Amino acid sequence: MSPNTCAIPDRNESGHEDVKIESCQWLKRASLVLCAGLMLSACAAGAVYRPQGSEKDVGYSDQQITLTRYRVSFSGDPDTSRAQVED
Repeated sequence: MSPNTCAIPDRNESGHEDVKIESCQWLKRASLVLCAGLMLSACAAGAVYRPQGSEKDVGYSDQQITLTRYRVSFSGDPDTSRAQVED
């Protein structure tokens, strides 16, 4: 069997199982497209929780106020809702 074919079980009229060999090129392409879409959607989901690089960057910053107290703030991008920031 070549790498571009698949064995697909099929029942004939008498109920016996025949094996059809068909091209699976479309299956490989569909799988690739699906995987790529899932990876891209995972990258675009959710808020970014990382240290803020500069005042205009997205992320969190912290400032020590006393020995035991800190002020933590978070800045999201335009797609980040207030509810996401406060959660």
